[in-house]
Amino acid sequence: MPQLVYLQIGSHNFEQFQLAVASVRCVEPDAEIVLYTDQLAEGLAEVEVRPWRVKGAPDLARCGSTSFARLTHEKIQVMRDALQRADGFIVFSDVDIMACKPFMEAARKAAQLRPVSISSEGDGRLPVQLCSGLLILKEGNAAMRFLDLWAEHHLAMLAVQPNAHDQDAFNDLVQSRLDLEDTWGALPFMFAAPGWLYH
Repeated sequence: MPQLVYLQIGSHNFEQFQLAVASVRCVEPDAEIVLYTDQLAEGLAEVEVRPWRVKGAPDLARCGSTSFARLTHEKIQVMRDALQRADGFIVFSDVDIMACKPFMEAARKAAQLRPVSISSEGDGRLPVQLCSGLLILKEGNAAMRFLDLWAEHHLAMLAVQPNAHDQDAFNDLVQSRLDLEDTWGALPFMFAAPGWLYH
């Protein structure tokens, strides 16, 4: 069965993760939820907890800081680990995305179309960009290769731009590598609403 995968490093925003899970349970009560975390995650009913350590990770990494940029690289590693254990596909979600309607069937259809599907955000005031807060990854070599290329690209960017996030690296990679066009695609606009709507 497909899994909904989260990464929570540090105790900051743990309450947001709990709200996200509660929202998922309302619309997808049978969803298999996996949490990668460095925290003692007690009392999380029906959530598979997978310990995940990040060397030197600060408890409260500020968005935009170099430490936060390094933390975002862990998302790609978590996706790799989850995909290696996957049966079909996974949905990777940031903890600040709330489920407002059923989504697993739409995710299944996206996984049938391509190995990597990513959300997009923006509106009339903001440029539309690909958002790595929500991805659908289909089990197989194509998605794993893409994740490897993304991770390498992110590390190269961090070497010259220490505050580059995983999302920056994703956008830069797909704009510079046209040979990857058949591997990835954007989900319909607002498939996932931007997390800042919930803060």
